Amino acid sequence: MKKKKRMGGIIRLVILIIVLAAAMAGIRLAAGRFASGRAKKEAAEQASRVETGSAAGSTAQEKADLHPLPAQGEDGEQSALTGSPASGDPVEESSADSLSSDGLSADAGKEPAAAEGATAAAAESEGEEPVFDHVTTELEKGRAYLASLDARTPVEMEYMISEARKEHEKELEKEAYRLKREEYRESLEGNRLWEAFDDFVFLGDSRVVGFDVYGLLPSERVLADAGDTINSIADRMETIRSLSPKYIFISYGINDIGIGFWPTAEEYASAFSDKLHTLQAEFPDAEIYVNSIIPPRGDAAQAYPVWQGLPEYSEAVRQMCGREGFAFIDNASLIEEHMDLYDIDGVHMQPDFYRYWAENQLLAVFDRKNGVLSF
Repeated sequence: MKKKKRMGGIIRLVILIIVLAAAMAGIRLAAGRFASGRAKKEAAEQASRVETGSAAGSTAQEKADLHPLPAQGEDGEQSALTGSPASGDPVEESSADSLSSDGLSADAGKEPAAAEGATAAAAESEGEEPVFDHVTTELEKGRAYLASLDARTPVEMEYMISEARKEHEKELEKEAYRLKREEYRESLEGNRLWEAFDDFVFLGDSRVVGFDVYGLLPSERVLADAGDTINSIADRMETIRSLSPKYIFISYGINDIGIGFWPTAEEYASAFSDKLHTLQAEFPDAEIYVNSIIPPRGDAAQAYPVWQGLPEYSEAVRQMCGREGFAFIDNASLIEEHMDLYDIDGVHMQPDFYRYWAENQLLAVFDRKNGVLSF
């Protein structure tokens, strides 16, 4: 009889423990649902507690990190009694230990939104981009854009569509012109490049002399010499008049800056402008093309500190040409692409460079014929 009473007492104790454990599980489940509405910082702290619980052998960590939890019934029994959907392994019925202060039962009963928050916080703590936050941000941007469109009047929408269509047409025109320009460049193969120079003169310094020295263009049309500057143009006027060219190509700069006549880029551009207008007045039917200044490289660039200002002077000339309607030939990309074709002195150019330079001159003529001053 005493044995039966003792057994009954044990059973009642076990039932009491189970009831207390179930009550605690319900409290923690309610706390987990309440925590789902907290800020990201609290979600990160909750994720940390989930990781601590995983060290004790719980699979709830995997469920929170890898998958949003499935929908649950009102009593929350599904998450407490079933296995993780990711693993497919069933979990035995919770014991009093599993409902202890490790907090796992509360985590297992989280709403899907809370699980998503914990996943994003865990990803952020590991240095990864929070996926859910990123998606939310993109969705918000999309909604905001659609809302802005809804707020526009029909007239405003029609204007937007018209402007977008114009921009698209411009891009198509640019692409068509690029193809047309490239086709012309490809036509300048072999001797056809040099044959295309007809009814022209070249004005410039010792770099321009190379067109003559290397036998690429007729000597009488290469009006250049070592040490020449824009002031040399006046000395060439009579010869230019005798040739009456249709095209005048000009390339000065490196000597101009070296002698120090024009201490600022603006003063140089202004003086250059005067020379160009003199040529234009004397030869109104001629097209004038001004080359960007070809800089020295290597040790030569360091030998004369004043040459370090060449880019500034070249830019001032470019702006002046743009204001006053003279065609400007930008050689910057050409130089960048063929740095290996500088001569050993770092100032002059090897023979192979002149073909690329001549091509750049003819492309400038092509651009001007098509209404483009620079390309």
